[in-house]
Amino acid sequence: MQVGLSNVLLIEDNRGDAGLVRALLAEAPGGPVAVEWVDRLSPGLQRCAAGGLDAVLLDLSLPDSQGLETVARLRAHSPGVPIVVLTGLEDEALGIQAVQVGAQDYLVKGQVASAALVRSLRYALERTRAEATLRALYAESERRRAEAEALAAKLAASEQRVRTLYQAMACGVLVWDASGRIIDANTVAEQLLGARLDQMHAHTPDNPLWRVAREDGSDLPATERPALLALGTRRPVRDVTLRVTRPDGEARWLLVCSTPVLGEDGEVVQVASSFVDITARKRMEEALEHHALHDVLTELPNRTLLHDRLRQAILAARRDNTSLALLAMDLDRFHEINDALGHRAGDVVLQQVGQRLRATLRASDTVARLDGDEFAALLPGTSAEGATLAAGKLLRALEQPCVVERHRLDIGASVGIALYPEHGEAAETLLRQAEVALYVAKRAASSYAVYAPEQDQYSPSRLGLVGELRQAIEQGQLRLHYQPKVGLKSGRVVGVEALVRWQHPERGLVPPDQFIPLAEQTGLIKPLTEWVLGTALRQCQAWHRAGLELAMAVNLSMRNLHDPQLPDAIAELLAASGVPPAWLELELTESVVMADPVRAMESLRRLCAMGVRIAIDDFGTGYSSLGYLKRLPVGQLKVDRSFVRDMAVDQNSLAIVRATIELGHTLDLEVVAEGVEDRSTWDLLIALGCDLAQGYYLSRPLPAAELECWLREWPLES
Repeated sequence: MQVGLSNVLLIEDNRGDAGLVRALLAEAPGGPVAVEWVDRLSPGLQRCAAGGLDAVLLDLSLPDSQGLETVARLRAHSPGVPIVVLTGLEDEALGIQAVQVGAQDYLVKGQVASAALVRSLRYALERTRAEATLRALYAESERRRAEAEALAAKLAASEQRVRTLYQAMACGVLVWDASGRIIDANTVAEQLLGARLDQMHAHTPDNPLWRVAREDGSDLPATERPALLALGTRRPVRDVTLRVTRPDGEARWLLVCSTPVLGEDGEVVQVASSFVDITARKRMEEALEHHALHDVLTELPNRTLLHDRLRQAILAARRDNTSLALLAMDLDRFHEINDALGHRAGDVVLQQVGQRLRATLRASDTVARLDGDEFAALLPGTSAEGATLAAGKLLRALEQPCVVERHRLDIGASVGIALYPEHGEAAETLLRQAEVALYVAKRAASSYAVYAPEQDQYSPSRLGLVGELRQAIEQGQLRLHYQPKVGLKSGRVVGVEALVRWQHPERGLVPPDQFIPLAEQTGLIKPLTEWVLGTALRQCQAWHRAGLELAMAVNLSMRNLHDPQLPDAIAELLAASGVPPAWLELELTESVVMADPVRAMESLRRLCAMGVRIAIDDFGTGYSSLGYLKRLPVGQLKVDRSFVRDMAVDQNSLAIVRATIELGHTLDLEVVAEGVEDRSTWDLLIALGCDLAQGYYLSRPLPAAELECWLREWPLES
């Protein structure tokens, strides 16, 4: 029998959280639950005193009460009202303490669905009623026993009425005698435990009818079970979670409370155990834990679980003086499948690849999906030779085409190998070394590569820059210099390019080619770019207020362009600085755009729709497709300095510059020449019809104040 809920009081000072709880209970299975809401404890106590409540949902942090005192005050004021704590604090110890001072359950905001919340409230109401009924039952029994001779007929009738209630309870109830034998059970207990009462009579601590285990799966000794604990300590044992295996082999999770009943001499005469079935809740928790540690698409372990298993494997290898191997793998041409057939086809390929990898290795090995088309394999007890053999097996497992919607798709891969202890003794180090080896394998177009220190572009000194770069961004060690762009025909300065510099307090000036690639590899490129954009836009606004109408150009990396939040972040920075979008120009290299042209085009179209201008930087050095180039919302091409620098003395460079200018003008694009270092190059670019120029002949990149002085001395004299 399921207890119904009709009226719940919510004591919560956060209006948004209160609205979410109301919404959850409005969608409760079996019909909506009425919720009364107050935002402090004091009016909550007044409402409890008025009666008519089924349960109270209580936050621990209120304006007029904090922490466990909140539960204690409410329990003391209204001892008969069921309390369920609903708080944002995910703290197991605090949850146990809350139950000890009077709450029936402890839930964490944002981790509970409508059905689970209703189950918790119903359980609190059921248990409160059950305890009240049990107290009434045994109090009545004791009183009737003292009046047995005079009230025998009344006692029999009363016991029958109580038994009727006892049998109608929604929770299971067992009654134990002082020797630890079961002497009574209600129907729910028989159903949950999978045994009849006459079978339960045979249950003893030495000959148990059920296997009882703790939450971690270990057997619980008979002396530690709630009923015998209550019998031995003469104190209630509350809210013990047990895994009970029934005689038919089915396992159920039960939440158990055992209460001793004392005789006139103070000794325990009986123990009453009440319990509710929480199997569904435990299975849901296990499923959530599984999803937190596994990739949803392939069901393989994810990066978090791989990292944990790698740490455990390292500890075992260190203890046993053995080795292990970590393999990093990613697929070749996977983006082509997504682009040609769509992401659903790509998902099917990833699932098939995961199955093949798992089937290829030992049961003791771990195959994980890290991200996108990246996989990893952890091989305990494996040497360098064993690792290369395993890499060969994995690669051969992918030689057969994947079949997706009648398409036979060839899937290749590259593998990087790192070994313990040769290449590192920490999980993070081995993961990084395996990825370095993977990069080497892909760059060399070989199937696999074993990590070697000479391959690693990140020396300890450069790795030390990672933490220092984060501090540099936060502590203002970065500077922007600005290099002017000048119209070749007009001689007018039309804009500047912002270039970041790092003035390290100990290392001095750190070149951008050292810290920018490091930022791209470590994820710091996002905060670095946001700092550059924000600083550049504020300077742009300051110059415009001073009457200097200069456009501001900022470079973006591949990670920036592939960040789906980039357009929104730039819109916020423009709004914060007050700079019109048309004053901002974003420069991207060909390789950045062509790494993922579909995603790049989506981001660029959103930026152009805002009014931001786009330029292709270092044009001529990449592998751009003219088909994509004419479709991209680009307004400017920048000819790479390697061609411009030599064009006055090298006919091939001159031909490339001329062709680029003609191509740009054919596509109605403005053309900028980078690296102009002398007057002869300047004059030659004018003759070729180039639009803009920048380079040391005009000015090196300058701090804002020095650039303002330079502007006062411009134009350049012949």
